[in-house]
Amino acid sequence: SGRGKHATLNNMDPPTDWVRSQGLYSLDLDGTSDNVSFPTITFTGPFAVSLWCLKRTNGSLNEREVIGHTTDANVFVGFTSTTTLVSGSSSGTKTFSGSITNNTINHLTVTRDGGNTARVFINGKESSTGGLSMTGNLPMNLLGQYLNGSSGNAPYSWDGWIDDVAFYNRALSAGVS
Repeated sequence: SGRGKHATLNNMDPPTDWVRSQGLYSLDLDGTSDNVSFPTITFTGPFAVSLWCLKRTNGSLNEREVIGHTTDANVFVGFTSTTTLVSGSSSGTKTFSGSITNNTINHLTVTRDGGNTARVFINGKESSTGGLSMTGNLPMNLLGQYLNGSSGNAPYSWDGWIDDVAFYNRALSAGVS
């Protein structure tokens, strides 16, 4: 990145997996084995994660994970056709109403404030679920996949584009996300 942060493209071909849209570049993940690994970022308090994404399909299990962790199946941010799912290492999965539209570029922000209230914003609009209590750590180190018990996660792997991922060690307000 331009900010000196580095990641590794896994099972990807840079000349073909960087796609151009509206003058900008995004990573195109294939929904089976493509992923991007980076040094683990562990949020223990307030945080925000922001990214642009395009999801092509829902997958055979109706779920796609955009962010995860290589060794903890309980850490992920993902989408079904109707919900956004956020799970931390000890908080359990929090289900927020609202998902992203397939084959459309969407903006996602997940945030947790100092009172352990997590919120999801899609295209700048907060989920109608509102805030949900989310305690514990949120360690992330993988874009496009997460680990599951069967050692393969193709049904959940991201099938689409990911762009402009940003992590913050503070919550963002609705006006900023």
